[in-house]
Parts: sequence; C-alpha cells; structure tokens
Amino acid sequence: MRVVLTWLNKIRRALTLAAVIIIALTFVGSRAEEARENPLPEPAWRVGVIATESPEELLPLYAEPSASSLTLGGYYAGVNVLFLESESEGLMVPVRVGSPDDPASATGYMERSRLIEWDASDPEADKPVPYSPVLAVQSRSEPGWLNLRERPFHNSRVIEQYPSGALIDVLGVVGEWLHVSAPGASGYMQPQFLSPIGKARVLTSDEFTFGRDSISVTIQLLETGERTDTPSEAATEIVRVLDDRHDVIQTIAVQSAGQLNRDANFILEDMNFDGYPDFRVLADYADNQTHYQYWLFDPYGDPDDPAHPWRFVRAEAYEILKNEPSFDAQVQRIYTNASPKDTDCPAYVDSVYDLDDGVPRLIEALHTLILPDGALRFQLYELQGGSVELMHEWSERMDN
Repeated sequence: MRVVLTWLNKIRRALTLAAVIIIALTFVGSRAEEARENPLPEPAWRVGVIATESPEELLPLYAEPSASSLTLGGYYAGVNVLFLESESEGLMVPVRVGSPDDPASATGYMERSRLIEWDASDPEADKPVPYSPVLAVQSRSEPGWLNLRERPFHNSRVIEQYPSGALIDVLGVVGEWLHVSAPGASGYMQPQFLSPIGKARVLTSDEFTFGRDSISVTIQLLETGERTDTPSEAATEIVRVLDDRHDVIQTIAVQSAGQLNRDANFILEDMNFDGYPDFRVLADYADNQTHYQYWLFDPYGDPDDPAHPWRFVRAEAYEILKNEPSFDAQVQRIYTNASPKDTDCPAYVDSVYDLDDGVPRLIEALHTLILPDGALRFQLYELQGGSVELMHEWSERMDN
C-alpha cells in the first residue's frame, strides 16, 4: 500500500510540474506574440557632430576616458558620432563612429567640448556639415579594384571592392589606415591606394526637402583646386549629397565650366516631371553651344542600401539638351534653342521634346534661316512614324 501511495505522489508531482511548464510556455508564447505585434521602439540615439577649430584638425578617439590613454584614431570636423550613454559626466564622453549595425564602426572616448549635439528630428536644429577630404581610388593591382575592409588589418574581412576612380569620403585616420565612407558601405582602406582630388573645399551647403516623401537632402558644392588660370575651362568639381543626419550618401565628380555656383552653372530643378528636383552642371562651351551633365533624383534607386535607397543617377541621354533648356511640368515638354555654326547663313533652331520612357525625344523643331537678301526661311520638322520629317517650309521678308 505504501509503495502505491509513493507512486501516486510521484505521479501527482509530475503532473503538477507538467502543468506549470505548460502554463509557463503559454505565457512566454503569448508575450512573444505580443512582442511581434508591438515591437519595442529602437533606442533613440543621441547624435553628436565633431566640431574642431579647423577643417584639417583631427579629433582623437581614445581607448579610455583620458587624453593620456591609447589613441584609436582621429576624425575630421563634421563627422557624426553616437553618444553611448544617455547621461555622462566628465571631460570625456563614450561615443561610436558609425551606426550601431555597422561592423566597421569604432567606439571610444572623445572630448565633450569638441562635440555638438543636435536633434535630427528638429527641422530648426543647427546641423554642422562634414568638411572631410574626398579621395579617388588609384589601385595598382589588376583589374584595378581596391578592398574595403571591416577593420584596419590586412587579414580583416573584405566588405566591398571599388574600381579605380571611385570617390571615397574620409572620416578619419586610424594608424596607417583611413576610416572611410565609400558608396554603399563604410570601412577601412590603405591611403597609398587613394589620391587626393586637389584640395577639396566646401563652397556652399544647402538643405532641401524633396518631393512627395519630404526627403531631407543636403547638397554641398566643393571645389577641388584643379582649375587652371582660365576660370571658364572645364575641371573636375565635387557634388556631395547628405541625408537628414548629414551622413554622406553620394560623392559625385562632375565636369564644370567654372567654379560651381548655384546661381550660374549648377541648376537644381525637376527635369523628368516626377516631382523630385534633379540637377545639371554646365560642363563646357563648344560650337557656340553650352553642354550640360545631367543627374536625375531616384527616390527608390538602390536595393543594396535599404537605409538610403534614394540617390542621384547620371542621365547621359539628357545631354542632347543644350543651351539653357526650359522644363514645363504642366505640359511635360522640354524646350531648347540653338544657333548652329555649320550652316551657310545665320540660323536658329527652336526644339520641343517630350519624354519617351524617361528619355528626351525630339517631337518638333523650327529652323529659322536668315538669307543673304534679308528674307527669313522657316522649316518646321515634326515627329512622324518614329522619325522627324520636314512638314512645312515657307519664307517671309523682315520688316525694314
């Protein structure tokens, strides 16, 4: 009998334990389901920006909260950092250079007095801008690709590779390596494979709100110091594009006839009628015409960079548009005029384009020729069946 009671007690305890486990698992499962439906908000990182006294000065990143500790690197003015403590006292503050999910980010301590905190959600907040150098890849290896590594070591994992000519923004100097922001990723590169593009200097920095999505974009115009004694000659200049946190999204090399100037040779307007501003740069003067390089804003463009899918894309098909083109969004037409030099008499051409699958297409052109006897000859060309044909021709005499 005693044996039976003992076994019954064991069974009862086992059933009780099983019931407790089932209840616990049910509770954990319900909490997990609740967490999936109502995820916790991501931590609100406090953002700081390095503010050194001069653009060339590097702010040290220390291993310990002391200026006498090991230096992990030095970073340029305008580089963003994240504060790692909500409240901290003392002369030093723990920071991270790079985003929390960036494997190439660097952590350490910086002087509090050299950092400016700002709220990225406040449109009125003072937002310092980066003045870091811009370098170009000059790989000596074949086929000419330079490794971007996760850490500043030769055996570190390769994150990405970049071809010769790719533009790289320098965040800071870490020993014999550079901590850089490259297209689509950040990491470390060896400086002997990077060449300066002159002495890049920020000329202007303007913030814009783009399109229906109210995308906050800052555009910097930089000179490179490559310009000769002839100011109107074409030379390489830099357009740098930043997001609302002033992280560099793109660094674009353009050919500019004259120093970049928003009131003259850098024009920002919607040129493909999608509601987002694009830009063109006056590249040179040739054959009595002005030639532009065009870049269209793509709000959805880069699937490899989900954090920043938008960017500007070179539109070489637009380069047929010369001589101060005008864009009419209401009728979605583009108008140009030209004065060809390869005619026997003075001539003017007024052209009208529409967009065919995003590409400018000539649909009408009016040629006006001034004949030796003073008469005007007009030739009207129109798009017919896939080609532009001469439809009407007539002459008129100018009034004396």
